Amino acid sequence: MANFVDIGTEAKEERTFTVAGSKFPISTLFQKDNITTALIFQPQPRDVIVCSYPKCDSKYVDIIVWKLLYPNCKLPLINNITNRFVLSMEMVDMQELLMRQKSPRLVKTHLPLQLISFYKRAKYIYIIRSPWELSVSYYKLLWSIGNFNESFDQFLTLFLEGNLGFDCYFNHVRSWSRRIEDENVLILCHEHVRNNPRSALFCIAAFLGEHYLKQVLQSTELEKEILKSISAEKTKSQRYFLKSLKQRSFRKPTCTEKQMSEILMKVSEKFSNTAVEHMWLNLLKKYEQLVSRGQLD
Repeated sequence: MANFVDIGTEAKEERTFTVAGSKFPISTLFQKDNITTALIFQPQPRDVIVCSYPKCDSKYVDIIVWKLLYPNCKLPLINNITNRFVLSMEMVDMQELLMRQKSPRLVKTHLPLQLISFYKRAKYIYIIRSPWELSVSYYKLLWSIGNFNESFDQFLTLFLEGNLGFDCYFNHVRSWSRRIEDENVLILCHEHVRNNPRSALFCIAAFLGEHYLKQVLQSTELEKEILKSISAEKTKSQRYFLKSLKQRSFRKPTCTEKQMSEILMKVSEKFSNTAVEHMWLNLLKKYEQLVSRGQLD
């Protein structure tokens, strides 16, 4: 059993382009040729594919999986604003690179499930993030690279309507949540991984197989190295974003009561009485506590 854890609006500016009948964001991050290549990617046995909607923030999972698959290799430091270690297939031409690599390979994608080649002998890790954190983080990213200059309120409308490409986030999550019983699928919550990386490490190791779990259990040094890398990455990411945002005088938004109500209506519409809804409502309580204390990052 798997473990759980045109543009649509009448905006004047085109925000998406179409490849193979699906919408993708017009952005400096995503090029049409790269997406075309990603759509024909075929997994191999033992490949690990980390899947998520953009800005669900898989970098901590990237670190864990990379060090489990390649314990003797250093993390590849890629100076990229969204993926410091492993770039998503839609962001670079992965075809030649992947052909040179032997399985197991660590691959990342933001493609919705219906566009992914699903292979029983590969492993799929899907990252969920609370929609209020995700929407702010995605807005911050697109604003910082000059791909979105309107207000957060305008961005949120497009986000909730699924008009930013890569399908509607809630449909993206729902399609993967239906795979919860698949033995080769692991669904993780970003907030849980961020707050308890050690637990995530053992969960992922067990999911990948007995060999990887023994690897961690028998090597406290490997465990320490992974957790140290995650801790260092938290600091690096904050510094990197602060530097880029200061250059454009960005003020990070916080969801208003009205905006939060709109998000929760969408959650209820898509996930009423499901594990996803219960998980997000529990996270909301903690989020509101941080907001009230002024402790939100």
